[in-house]
Amino acid sequence: TRRSSDLVTVTNATCASMVIGSGNGVATLTFAATGSPVLTVAGNVDVGNPGNQNRDGTITFTNGSTLIANSLRLGTTGNQVGRITMTAGGLLRVNGAITVAGTSSVWTPGTGTLELTANNTLPNTIITSFNNLTISSNTTTAGRAFSVGGTLTIASAATLNMNTFAMTGATLTTSGTGTVRTQNTSATPLPTGRTWTGTVEYYGAGAQTVVVGPYTNLTIAGARGNNDVTFAGATNITGNLTVSATGNAGAQLIMNNSGTVRTFAIGNYTQTGYEVELGSGTAASTINLTGNFSKTGGYLVTTTAALNSIINFSGTSQNIQSNGGTITKWINFNVLNGSVCTLGGQFNVDGSSPASIFTVNSGGTLNCGTFNLVAAPTATATTFVLATGGTLSIGSAAGITTAGTASGNIQTNIRTFNNAGNYIYNGGGAQAAGTALPATLGSLTISNNTVLTIPTAKVVTNNFSITTGSSTNLGTGLSHNAGTLTMGGFGSPSGSHGSTASAATNKNDTFFAATTGIVTAGTGTCGAIAAVLSGDNTICNGDNSNLSVTITGGLSTYTVVYSGGTENAYTSGSNITVNPVTTTTYTLTSVNDTNGCAATVSGAPT
Repeated sequence: TRRSSDLVTVTNATCASMVIGSGNGVATLTFAATGSPVLTVAGNVDVGNPGNQNRDGTITFTNGSTLIANSLRLGTTGNQVGRITMTAGGLLRVNGAITVAGTSSVWTPGTGTLELTANNTLPNTIITSFNNLTISSNTTTAGRAFSVGGTLTIASAATLNMNTFAMTGATLTTSGTGTVRTQNTSATPLPTGRTWTGTVEYYGAGAQTVVVGPYTNLTIAGARGNNDVTFAGATNITGNLTVSATGNAGAQLIMNNSGTVRTFAIGNYTQTGYEVELGSGTAASTINLTGNFSKTGGYLVTTTAALNSIINFSGTSQNIQSNGGTITKWINFNVLNGSVCTLGGQFNVDGSSPASIFTVNSGGTLNCGTFNLVAAPTATATTFVLATGGTLSIGSAAGITTAGTASGNIQTNIRTFNNAGNYIYNGGGAQAAGTALPATLGSLTISNNTVLTIPTAKVVTNNFSITTGSSTNLGTGLSHNAGTLTMGGFGSPSGSHGSTASAATNKNDTFFAATTGIVTAGTGTCGAIAAVLSGDNTICNGDNSNLSVTITGGLSTYTVVYSGGTENAYTSGSNITVNPVTTTTYTLTSVNDTNGCAATVSGAPT
């Protein structure tokens, strides 16, 4: 029991419990001004003693001082006054409950910090404002509205549950990756314009307003019934926007009802339920999404008749799907320059006029894999556009097909495949190019580890690439053209190429199926290849000797023509057996790699 004006001067002190106030006098515990003193109380700290009405208690913190209490009671039921003063700073850490008794006690947060570590509920009186508030573990629940003027820190896995109460703090800053939960229904359940470093969850059953952030993670949850959740303005969400709420028909998360276009920057978007309204009346939204997009439930719409909302995929590697719920409509989707979007599930797009448009822009890539972009059942004019310079990776065995055909990776009502687009077939099994592959295209890559069948003659303006393990059926009698031809990651000479069944100048059955079609490369892209013949040896008449060719560059295997004959499917360094009857000098006539590229030859072993 501390009475009178006790002064803690030791650097570290420990008590089993502590009562400030005894006898008939007022007791004050004041920390030393130097040395950063720490007082640890394993039990309860009572500030004020109920034994007598004069037994008031005061704790005065100094800058750098720390009080660690298992639990704390401020004031008493007999209305003895307890005072905690943190004007100069200091840290009060409470590992259990905080209670306030009586009505006359005083809490002065000053420049200090209150840290809470246990599951607890804050008092509904007296302790209603904070300078710095730290929730370092477990869940702290608000007992009434309060304000934070300094830093609100919520550690990972910790939660501050505001319940139905509002938090204020015009100068609030936040720290930590924990969670703030609120079901307050006022216009400002949380301070507006603050940066939220953790997760903020709006989880009530009533109508709520989402204050302007920015946020790191924002979650809209709860059983909403007929109630809406409305964004107060455009805001940025650098991490995850998660919509998991449920509601009756017509209940919405309204992102924009302002009458003008709002722009949101969002990391990842996940929706499992509810209706998300991107724009109503004359309003619409533009969402710049740098992460993944997953809609597996609920509605995602823009109900304005004037214009569609826009979702721009603007990250680098993004997984996207819209394969659940009932409606995704009146929204335009854009894969922007630098973004590689991979379908992680079916992507359904609905909508009447103005119908939704899904565009892969120049420099953007849509990797379909085994999933499809599909016009939902009620759609009549949903459109897919592969723009000039855009890339479409095709995984369907049917390739890409013309409108009206319910097969292939693209199954919208209207399909535009640009003549200057880039097309990659990477299905991992036999594929047809499909009826919609244009007669002229920017580039064509076959990377499906098997064969791609091309049904009609094509002109590839830039590079035609066939990767290792893949091949193409050029058709019977078809003549294709390419700016350049790459096979197995290596260049090829200009001129015609095809299988050994064709009339091509450069023949191989590694990258071409046994048909008579050919492809003519306008420009050669062969790299440097050097071939050196060696194998000097002295033998007796009638004995054998070995030659070998060391080849650097080009795509193995090679065709080696030397003064003693021809070796097909030759690998660098292999033995070539010769049995000269007289002293013979051997030379290389030519060496060509699989793609037909010629080597510089040297060496004359005897």
